Amino acid sequence: MQGAKDIRPDQIETIDLNFAAQVLWLDTLVMNVDRTLQNPNLMIWQDRFWVIDHGAALPFQYDWSKVSEASPRSQSYRMNSHIFWKKAQNFAAWDDVLAARLSLELLQTIVAQVPDCFLQPLLDAGASPQQLERRRQAYAAFLWKRVKAPRPFTALWLARQAV
Repeated sequence: MQGAKDIRPDQIETIDLNFAAQVLWLDTLVMNVDRTLQNPNLMIWQDRFWVIDHGAALPFQYDWSKVSEASPRSQSYRMNSHIFWKKAQNFAAWDDVLAARLSLELLQTIVAQVPDCFLQPLLDAGASPQQLERRRQAYAAFLWKRVKAPRPFTALWLARQAV
């Protein structure tokens, strides 16, 4: 995006509380640990903030042998290192709203659009079309289990509020 600029530290305070809560919610859903004060991965383009670089999201994908039925519910997330940990006071208000937007069918539609070339390096060489489809379904199932209430990351947020 021509003209886009990295966010400066002094601009973080200008970010809308609703935007902050939504970004924190997305990052906790996908377990993205790479949005910190040191590395906000936010840009400004045409007077709008843009969330970039999701390379640290979905860490489970690098070792599927450790993924179990319980993994989506039990995975911890370092929410307190997130750039919006303190700013997103209305996280709980957005929780049900954002979760309601993500049906299993929508998640399946989204992962169906992931190009094969992104998935193939994470599979054995020469993965069949059936293996690629099973992997897509595994991503959708993992995310769907994280979206279903009670969401494990919402519990982290509520525990923070209780302190």
